[in-house]
Amino acid sequence: RVHSTEIFDMPAGSFFIHRNIANLVPPYATGGDAHGTASALEYAVKALKVPHLIIMGHSACGGVQACYDMCENNVAAADAGFEFVGYWLETLRAAHDRVSGDDDATRLVSMGHEGVVGSLDNLMSYPFIAEAVAAGTLSLHGLWHDIGPGDLYALNPESGNFEAV
Repeated sequence: RVHSTEIFDMPAGSFFIHRNIANLVPPYATGGDAHGTASALEYAVKALKVPHLIIMGHSACGGVQACYDMCENNVAAADAGFEFVGYWLETLRAAHDRVSGDDDATRLVSMGHEGVVGSLDNLMSYPFIAEAVAAGTLSLHGLWHDIGPGDLYALNPESGNFEAV
């Protein structure tokens, strides 16, 4: 919802950006099906040779909310009321098992964080990404943006926590 160029104070064109519902990266899969996210990743890493991939979740994410509601109410993807969205959000369903918190608001933030973590894990299932990371030519970063106050949090890979930056 917020332009990354504003967050990072960079001019337009500084980032190669791919957006999708809930900022998800699904696991690697072959088969030739049209897949915008995998295509964008492949182009960024293999053709553009980007040095950094950033997965950035954000507060008040409608996709995270929709998946949270599906999980809390045991709704299957086919019954989510959309032809494509429910199936896309299945990528995020596993995050629901890892959420923490005593109230819905806290659990939603946790689910957003876990969505970023899951997408980072899924990135490493792409052979060309794993190879670039192993070669030291690519690094992966998890961020979460609290839109209201504009706060930015980065995933600390050592602690597994999102910390203010």
